[in-house]
Order: sequence, then structure tokens, then C-alpha cells
Amino acid sequence: MVEAVIQKMPACLREFIQNDCALSMESFRLIKPAKMPQPQRKLLCHDGDMTSALSAFHGGGLQVEALQKQNRKGTYIREVYLRAGNKGKIVEYGVIAILLQGFDRQQRKLIKQDREPLGGLLHRFEIKFTSAPLCFFFLSQDAVARNPMAGFGQRPWPGSWKSYPADSQLIVILIMIMIVISHPHSFSPFCVLLWLFFLLLVGGSRSSLQEGVFAAIGVKLFHGIAA
Repeated sequence: MVEAVIQKMPACLREFIQNDCALSMESFRLIKPAKMPQPQRKLLCHDGDMTSALSAFHGGGLQVEALQKQNRKGTYIREVYLRAGNKGKIVEYGVIAILLQGFDRQQRKLIKQDREPLGGLLHRFEIKFTSAPLCFFFLSQDAVARNPMAGFGQRPWPGSWKSYPADSQLIVILIMIMIVISHPHSFSPFCVLLWLFFLLLVGGSRSSLQEGVFAAIGVKLFHGIAA
């Protein structure tokens, strides 16, 4: 990240990212939205909240899994996964700083339960806010070697940094990094095996079986690239 961007970040959030999340600030590399692959560009490069964008893409609600959290002088910071669907597939990794003075007592209580994404809560609270993208970036696999993302395979991780002002008061700073963004209707390995088994049952010729194998592999590769 360029120095000008880093300087706008609260010190407590910067320290949390570096020390607790094991992500060096020097490992963030700025990227133009047009250079970001799909579907990450669609999900990250907009002026809406991430909860609504991810819920629409995956066709359902999202759940929060808090990996760690801290309350630093009224700034509630947490490292989270967002999970989608009945199986709880991880679709986003994020670090969020919530300025609690912008919320009343009951709202703060719901926020600290770490169950519902903040975007959904903001709509429930009927708080009028704007989503202001500040920059877009990517992280290399080496950059996340000591971070929970390290277990998700080798790929550059695209992400964005947003702030959420409400009534001229900053209430949220959000660092989002896409994790597993496969299309909700993409084939799983199990589906591929079922398809091959079906071809064998119907007694397909060798050529038709080969075509089925290549078709299945092609679908997986396509969605792997899109992810």
C-alpha cells in the first residue's frame, strides 16, 4: 500500500493487521479495478456494502466466524471469515474496525455477538451510510504465509479497503480479501465423479467417456480461473 493510504488507517487497526493477523503492510500491492479478475471485481469494486453483494452472488444469507477480536479504546476490531450457504462455505476473509461511538448500547451488543455481518446490521439499524472504496489491492501467497489464508492454495488474493461514513461520521473501516469465490452453481469434485459414473453405467464408448472427462475438467478449470 502506498504511504498515503497507510497513514489514513487508525494505528490500532494497522497494528492489529501486522501483529495479530500477520500481514505486513508492505505486502499490499495496489491494483486498478479494471485489472482485477472476475467475479472478484464485481464483488469488490462497487459503492455498496459487501454483505449485500456477497449475499446476492451466493443466493442466501451469510454468517460470521470471528477468528479473533479486540476492543481498543472504543474501536472494535475483528478478523473474520464470512460463510455462505447451508454448508458454511468460506467466501471472504476480512479485517474490520468498528467505531463503537457511532452506535447505541443495544446496537453495540448485537455487533459484539459476532453472528451477523455488519452490512446486514447497518440495514437492520436503519443507519444511512455510504460505502467509500479507498483502494484495491492484491496479496501474494508468500504474503499470507503466517495468516489463515495460507491454507487456501496458491493464488494472488485480491481485496479492497473501504470506509463507511454515516452522517459525516466514520463508523466502519473494512479490509476485505476474497477467499473462495467459486460460482454458486459450479461443479464440485463429487458432481464430476457422479457424472463419470453415469457415463460408465450407460455403457458409453471410450470416445464418449473421454469427452465427458474433458468436459468435466474444462468446467472445473474455468471455475478455478474465475475463482
